[in-house]
Amino acid sequence: MYGVQGLSSQIGKLGGTAKRMAALMAVLCLFGASQPVSAEAGEKITINLASRILTFWRNGQKVSMYPIAVGKLETQTPLGEFCVLDKEVDPIWVDPKDEKKRVESGEDNPLGYRWMGIGGHYGIHGTNRPDSIGEYVSNGCIRLWEENAEELYEMTDIGTPVEIDYERLVIERLADGRIAYYIYPDGYYRQYLDVARVKEGLAAFGVADFVTDADVAEKIAASDGEPTFLPDTLRIEINDLWVSGRALKQGRKIYIPVGPVSLLTKLPVTSNWDTMTLSTVNGAAQGEVFSGKWYFALDDAQKLFGLSGTVEKDSVLRLRSAAQASAQAQTEQNAAVKDDKAVKEQPAQDKVVKEQTVKDTTAKEPAGQKPAEQEPAAHPAALPNSQVKG
Repeated sequence: MYGVQGLSSQIGKLGGTAKRMAALMAVLCLFGASQPVSAEAGEKITINLASRILTFWRNGQKVSMYPIAVGKLETQTPLGEFCVLDKEVDPIWVDPKDEKKRVESGEDNPLGYRWMGIGGHYGIHGTNRPDSIGEYVSNGCIRLWEENAEELYEMTDIGTPVEIDYERLVIERLADGRIAYYIYPDGYYRQYLDVARVKEGLAAFGVADFVTDADVAEKIAASDGEPTFLPDTLRIEINDLWVSGRALKQGRKIYIPVGPVSLLTKLPVTSNWDTMTLSTVNGAAQGEVFSGKWYFALDDAQKLFGLSGTVEKDSVLRLRSAAQASAQAQTEQNAAVKDDKAVKEQPAQDKVVKEQTVKDTTAKEPAGQKPAEQEPAAHPAALPNSQVKG
């Protein structure tokens, strides 16, 4: 299905394989295909066929997200990088199997009232079947609810990039710092997921240790696209060096991975599974285990590793040894003293400069000549009130 007018209808007549079409689209998007590319920098559309969600982006930020319907199994929506090549209001629908069959704009038109072509007979458009949204039902086009199609139409320019992929596993960091991950059904039977692959993805966000294999397996089995929220994590810095792994915020407690800290501080750690304790040459403390890895509480950092610190405004947990903390405090104190001294000396320096300026000015004046008296500033006469303009 496609609109009659615009560039997409011309491309649809070219035929060829999907690979040929994708290559053509890349050239058209690059050079504009005789259409002015007026998309604002930083704007793009992404479409995930697995989640059946279209997202409009501006400058790396999500502006809008819309549920969509995509191609059925027999006529799958193509993957790849495309762009908006043409736009139509009130498009005419043409049956891709028989171009003699056409439906004018109206309630019976499968394209709805807005069309954004991305090449061939593929496009993003409205629909007269709102119940189909969220399903794999089209001949390859991307359908939106009509109100969403009209909203997206207004935001989208000719040349706006369109990226179409198929990702069952989606992971994102929320504004409050938590991680949410989603697993969608395999509608096209093309992406197998197992526990190892999901945890590999979660590891990139530093949260793989905080979810069990059993929980991940259950989520894969459900594949319902519902979010699972994991606790907030923090980057860790010790003596100005980044630590691999992340700290976990759980309620009012912060837990830190033992392995990376032990490696960086060069302090071996002994763990006791019977008593769930950790010990170093400095002392012992209770430990916690997440996914088979040991963690210790921030409150015990001094006891185990001689470290102290806190979470700073940039959401980084910064820890320092006693020597490093002392050196840092001394540096900050020296800087404060230097600033205070500069503030105190400034008035005296200003006085010297002022006296020198007066002395230089006096020396330049001829002997016996008095400085000219300053004339009073002139003030404009008050204008009378008048109704006349000009």
